[in-house]
Amino acid sequence: MIPIRSGKKQTEFLLSTLPINQCFFCGKNGNPIMILVKMRSPVQFKVLPIHMKGKLMLDNQNAAVSPPVSLQNAQMVE
Repeated sequence: MIPIRSGKKQTEFLLSTLPINQCFFCGKNGNPIMILVKMRSPVQFKVLPIHMKGKLMLDNQNAAVSPPVSLQNAQMVE
């Protein structure tokens, strides 16, 4: 979970396969693709893996401007 805005509770954040401090690509040849997650309701920031469900959206746009993959109306799964 990579927060977009500061705060303990997040409604929009980026989801990455690796924690940002373990990202092999950071500072090298660009970043791996990340998924933009838009939650139904705010969730507590976590550094551990999380499980979610929602509507997967694919968009044909410039990845430098906005992630082309997003999870809309997402909610946590226990």
